[in-house]
Amino acid sequence: MSTLLLCDDHRVVREALASMLTTVPGLTTVHQAGSGEEVLARYPALAPDAVVLDIRMPGLDGVEVTRLLLGEHPDARVLLLSGEAREEDRVRGLRVGAVGFLPKDVDAAGLCSAVAAVLAGEDLLSRAQRRAVSTAEVVVTGPSLSPRELQVLEGMAAGRSNREIGKSLWVSEDTVKVHAKKLFVKTGVHDRAAAVAWAFRRGVLC
Repeated sequence: MSTLLLCDDHRVVREALASMLTTVPGLTTVHQAGSGEEVLARYPALAPDAVVLDIRMPGLDGVEVTRLLLGEHPDARVLLLSGEAREEDRVRGLRVGAVGFLPKDVDAAGLCSAVAAVLAGEDLLSRAQRRAVSTAEVVVTGPSLSPRELQVLEGMAAGRSNREIGKSLWVSEDTVKVHAKKLFVKTGVHDRAAAVAWAFRRGVLC
Protein backbone atom coordinates (compact mmCIF):
# COMPACT_ATOMS: atom_id res chain seq x y z
CA MET A 1 0.00 0.00 0.00
CA SER A 2 1.33 3.44 -0.96
CA THR A 3 0.71 7.09 -0.19
CA LEU A 4 1.28 10.16 -2.33
CA LEU A 5 1.68 13.89 -1.70
CA LEU A 6 0.22 15.93 -4.58
CA CYS A 7 0.97 19.64 -4.90
CA ASP A 8 -0.62 22.19 -7.23
CA ASP A 9 -1.48 25.78 -6.33
CA HIS A 10 -4.78 25.60 -8.25
CA ARG A 11 -7.29 23.73 -6.10
CA VAL A 12 -9.56 22.66 -8.94
CA VAL A 13 -6.60 21.17 -10.83
CA ARG A 14 -5.25 19.52 -7.69
CA GLU A 15 -8.57 17.89 -6.85
CA ALA A 16 -9.06 16.70 -10.43
CA LEU A 17 -5.61 15.11 -10.44
CA ALA A 18 -6.24 13.52 -7.05
CA SER A 19 -9.47 12.02 -8.36
CA MET A 20 -7.66 10.53 -11.37
CA LEU A 21 -4.99 9.01 -9.17
CA THR A 22 -7.48 7.04 -7.08
CA THR A 23 -7.34 4.38 -9.82
CA VAL A 24 -3.60 3.70 -9.35
CA PRO A 25 -3.27 0.13 -8.00
CA GLY A 26 -2.04 0.03 -4.41
CA LEU A 27 -2.32 3.78 -3.87
CA THR A 28 -4.40 4.20 -0.72
CA THR A 29 -4.04 7.89 0.13
CA VAL A 30 -3.44 11.07 -1.87
CA HIS A 31 -2.49 13.93 0.44
CA GLN A 32 -2.83 17.40 -1.06
CA ALA A 33 -0.76 20.57 -0.70
CA GLY A 34 -1.28 24.01 -2.21
CA SER A 35 2.30 25.27 -2.21
CA GLY A 36 5.89 24.13 -2.29
CA GLU A 37 6.39 25.48 1.21
CA GLU A 38 3.55 23.25 2.43
CA VAL A 39 5.18 20.21 0.83
CA LEU A 40 8.46 20.86 2.65
CA ALA A 41 6.65 21.40 5.95
CA ARG A 42 4.42 18.31 5.77
CA TYR A 43 6.74 15.80 4.10
CA PRO A 44 8.55 14.60 7.27
CA ALA A 45 5.31 13.75 9.07
CA LEU A 46 3.53 12.25 6.06
CA ALA A 47 6.55 10.35 4.68
CA PRO A 48 4.76 9.67 1.36
CA ASP A 49 6.08 7.11 -1.07
CA ALA A 50 6.15 9.72 -3.83
CA VAL A 51 5.53 13.41 -4.44
CA VAL A 52 3.87 14.86 -7.54
CA LEU A 53 4.69 18.56 -7.97
CA ASP A 54 3.51 21.27 -10.31
CA ILE A 55 6.49 23.24 -11.59
CA ARG A 56 4.87 26.66 -11.94
CA MET A 57 3.80 27.86 -8.49
CA PRO A 58 4.02 31.15 -6.58
CA GLY A 59 6.89 31.25 -4.10
CA LEU A 60 9.00 28.13 -4.38
CA ASP A 61 8.59 26.47 -7.77
CA GLY A 62 8.60 22.72 -8.27
CA VAL A 63 12.26 22.54 -9.22
CA GLU A 64 13.41 24.41 -6.13
CA VAL A 65 11.12 22.32 -3.92
CA THR A 66 12.62 19.17 -5.45
CA ARG A 67 16.14 20.41 -4.77
CA LEU A 68 15.38 21.33 -1.16
CA LEU A 69 13.36 18.17 -0.51
CA LEU A 70 16.06 15.85 -1.82
CA GLY A 71 18.67 17.77 0.15
CA GLU A 72 16.86 16.86 3.36
CA HIS A 73 15.33 13.54 2.26
CA PRO A 74 17.55 11.89 -0.39
CA ASP A 75 15.18 8.95 -0.77
CA ALA A 76 12.22 11.14 -1.76
CA ARG A 77 10.78 10.34 -5.19
CA VAL A 78 9.49 13.34 -7.11
CA LEU A 79 7.49 13.45 -10.33
CA LEU A 80 7.14 16.91 -11.88
CA LEU A 81 4.14 18.18 -13.85
CA SER A 82 3.93 21.31 -15.97
CA GLY A 83 1.21 23.02 -17.94
CA GLU A 84 3.92 24.89 -19.87
CA ALA A 85 6.32 22.08 -20.68
CA ARG A 86 9.39 24.13 -21.51
CA GLU A 87 12.62 22.26 -22.19
CA GLU A 88 14.45 24.48 -19.71
CA ASP A 89 12.07 23.38 -16.94
CA ARG A 90 12.39 19.72 -17.87
CA VAL A 91 16.19 19.81 -17.81
CA ARG A 92 16.35 21.79 -14.55
CA GLY A 93 13.91 19.47 -12.81
CA LEU A 94 15.57 16.26 -13.91
CA ARG A 95 19.02 17.57 -13.08
CA VAL A 96 18.11 18.25 -9.46
CA GLY A 97 16.85 14.69 -9.06
CA ALA A 98 13.22 14.34 -10.16
CA VAL A 99 12.53 10.82 -11.44
CA GLY A 100 10.28 12.07 -14.22
CA PHE A 101 8.66 15.04 -15.92
CA LEU A 102 5.20 15.07 -17.51
CA PRO A 103 3.29 17.83 -19.29
CA LYS A 104 -0.26 18.32 -18.08
CA ASP A 105 -1.56 17.34 -21.52
CA VAL A 106 -0.85 13.72 -20.54
CA ASP A 107 -4.02 11.66 -20.48
CA ALA A 108 -5.39 10.05 -17.31
CA ALA A 109 -4.07 6.61 -18.20
CA GLY A 110 -0.61 8.00 -18.88
CA LEU A 111 -0.54 9.93 -15.62
CA CYS A 112 -1.66 6.92 -13.60
CA SER A 113 0.85 4.64 -15.32
CA ALA A 114 3.67 7.10 -14.63
CA VAL A 115 2.71 7.44 -10.97
CA ALA A 116 2.47 3.67 -10.61
CA ALA A 117 5.97 3.34 -12.07
CA VAL A 118 7.34 5.97 -9.68
CA LEU A 119 5.72 4.22 -6.72
CA ALA A 120 7.31 0.98 -7.89
CA GLY A 121 10.74 2.59 -7.67
CA GLU A 122 11.29 3.16 -11.40
CA ASP A 123 13.06 6.07 -13.07
CA LEU A 124 10.91 7.33 -15.95
CA LEU A 125 14.03 8.14 -17.98
CA SER A 126 16.23 5.61 -19.69
CA ARG A 127 19.95 5.61 -18.87
CA ALA A 128 20.67 7.33 -22.19
CA GLN A 129 18.08 10.02 -21.52
CA ARG A 130 19.47 10.55 -18.01
CA ARG A 131 23.01 10.93 -19.41
CA ALA A 132 21.78 13.44 -22.01
CA VAL A 133 20.09 15.54 -19.34
CA SER A 134 23.19 15.54 -17.16
CA THR A 135 25.54 16.66 -19.91
CA ALA A 136 23.80 19.37 -21.87
CA GLU A 137 20.63 21.24 -22.54
CA VAL A 138 19.00 21.02 -25.96
CA VAL A 139 19.80 24.09 -28.03
CA VAL A 140 17.36 24.62 -30.85
CA THR A 141 18.33 26.64 -33.88
CA GLY A 142 15.77 27.57 -36.50
CA PRO A 143 12.14 26.62 -35.87
CA SER A 144 11.19 26.47 -32.21
CA LEU A 145 10.08 22.97 -31.29
CA SER A 146 8.09 22.30 -28.14
CA PRO A 147 9.57 19.98 -25.48
CA ARG A 148 7.09 17.27 -26.51
CA GLU A 149 8.05 17.61 -30.18
CA LEU A 150 11.72 17.32 -29.20
CA GLN A 151 10.99 14.14 -27.25
CA VAL A 152 9.16 12.66 -30.24
CA LEU A 153 12.11 13.64 -32.44
CA GLU A 154 14.52 11.92 -30.04
CA GLY A 155 12.40 8.79 -30.25
CA MET A 156 12.47 8.90 -34.04
CA ALA A 157 16.26 9.24 -34.00
CA ALA A 158 16.45 6.16 -31.76
CA GLY A 159 14.46 4.19 -34.34
CA ARG A 160 11.38 3.73 -32.15
CA SER A 161 7.89 3.37 -33.61
CA ASN A 162 5.12 5.83 -32.76
CA ARG A 163 3.68 3.24 -30.38
CA GLU A 164 7.03 2.79 -28.62
CA ILE A 165 7.54 6.56 -28.39
CA GLY A 166 4.07 6.98 -26.93
CA LYS A 167 4.73 4.31 -24.33
CA SER A 168 7.98 5.96 -23.25
CA LEU A 169 6.26 9.37 -22.96
CA TRP A 170 3.07 8.04 -21.31
CA VAL A 171 0.85 9.30 -24.14
CA SER A 172 -1.17 7.57 -26.84
CA GLU A 173 0.13 6.66 -30.29
CA ASP A 174 -2.34 9.16 -31.81
CA THR A 175 -0.88 11.94 -29.65
CA VAL A 176 2.59 11.08 -30.91
CA LYS A 177 1.32 11.30 -34.50
CA VAL A 178 -0.11 14.77 -33.81
CA HIS A 179 3.22 16.01 -32.44
CA ALA A 180 5.07 14.39 -35.35
CA LYS A 181 2.89 16.22 -37.88
CA LYS A 182 3.52 19.52 -36.10
CA LEU A 183 7.28 19.08 -36.12
CA PHE A 184 7.18 18.08 -39.80
CA VAL A 185 5.39 21.34 -40.61
CA LYS A 186 7.79 23.42 -38.51
CA THR A 187 10.90 21.88 -40.03
CA GLY A 188 9.58 21.74 -43.58
CA VAL A 189 10.08 18.01 -44.01
CA HIS A 190 7.70 15.20 -44.92
CA ASP A 191 8.93 12.08 -43.13
CA ARG A 192 10.78 10.78 -40.09
CA ALA A 193 14.14 10.27 -41.79
CA ALA A 194 14.19 13.83 -43.09
CA ALA A 195 13.21 15.19 -39.67
CA VAL A 196 16.05 13.32 -37.97
CA ALA A 197 18.54 14.46 -40.63
CA TRP A 198 17.36 18.06 -40.14
CA ALA A 199 17.84 17.75 -36.38
CA PHE A 200 21.41 16.52 -36.66
CA ARG A 201 22.31 19.21 -39.21
CA ARG A 202 20.94 21.96 -36.98
CA GLY A 203 22.48 20.63 -33.78
CA VAL A 204 19.12 19.91 -32.22
CA LEU A 205 20.28 16.31 -31.75
CA CYS A 206 23.87 15.25 -31.37
